[in-house]
Amino acid sequence: MASKEMIIGVLVLVVAIGYIAMNPDVLQSASVTSGTVLGNENVDPNVAKTQAYKGPVDVNSRSSDSIVTSTAYTDATNYVVNYYKKVNDSAVFIIASASNTATLDVESGDKTIWAEVHIPSGQGFYVDGQAIADSHVRVGNPIIGDWNNDNVDTYIFPIDVTGYERDDTDPGFTWFVRLLDEGSLALTAPSDISALGQGKVSCSIDWEGSIDAEGDAEFLTKAVLTLNQTESSDLWFPQDSWTKINGEKFTFDEDGFEGADKASTYTYTLKLADDYLTQWQSMNNQGAIPLKYLVNGDNEFDFETKIFTNFDANDEGIELTLALTTENAQGTATTVSDAVKCLET
Repeated sequence: MASKEMIIGVLVLVVAIGYIAMNPDVLQSASVTSGTVLGNENVDPNVAKTQAYKGPVDVNSRSSDSIVTSTAYTDATNYVVNYYKKVNDSAVFIIASASNTATLDVESGDKTIWAEVHIPSGQGFYVDGQAIADSHVRVGNPIIGDWNNDNVDTYIFPIDVTGYERDDTDPGFTWFVRLLDEGSLALTAPSDISALGQGKVSCSIDWEGSIDAEGDAEFLTKAVLTLNQTESSDLWFPQDSWTKINGEKFTFDEDGFEGADKASTYTYTLKLADDYLTQWQSMNNQGAIPLKYLVNGDNEFDFETKIFTNFDANDEGIELTLALTTENAQGTATTVSDAVKCLET
């Protein structure tokens, strides 16, 4: 089982990014944000409020990029907002936003209208759920659903339509749609580590991830590490190995990892999330890890590990392959990978 422990140590560097989300001072050169807090889809957050108004309400939306705030997006092109109300716990479509505006007819029993923010196929954006929820006092924390039945989940936001007076004339408000421009994650290849010699010798591997353009983001949903050795190998000392991110050392933890011993390799998989919507909150509440290249920020996501090898005269080395998977708003996965060898000679 020694190889299993070592693999855990290497993959914890991915998990450690989530720790940084809770401790932002740890990592200065890359931005890894905290996760979206989702609402409870069985609870109307405004159920206890009083509804005095009946009639039309103009619900207007404005859009921008969450990182490059000067960038605006186009309603019904880059994103679509569908409005619903719940009737007997079922979502009933009301209207889709057009030119950033939707007029909703509020009945005397309506307290919450639900806004589904959808990214159409071919559009390279993510919905920034937390930023939208924070944008207006009438907008609550989102739930996850597929109310437009396109087989793609997205965020659905509860919007408070109470608080207007009975005799108000055509009331309304403006809330804000925040999107993240989808980037492309690259994994820079460090050189193979050679001439390690025999016996107990350290081998340090420094993978570096980066996003292709300033202001872009990606969401890490899975990490896989493959060694060209089986778990019965005794070519390393897992108990002495560790991982670091920008100088911070993290201990090993096997929670959430699944290993598979194959004919000539050992593969360990950390599945963080099925999509980007459920985002990282803590070590015990895993989710997709957001990676953001902030304006005027450093574009560097460091993945470092040190293993201690145990080669003898008949052993040439160990090859480790790290594969990182991200997913876009439509659920399409992209994987980048790199292999590094720790060599005896």
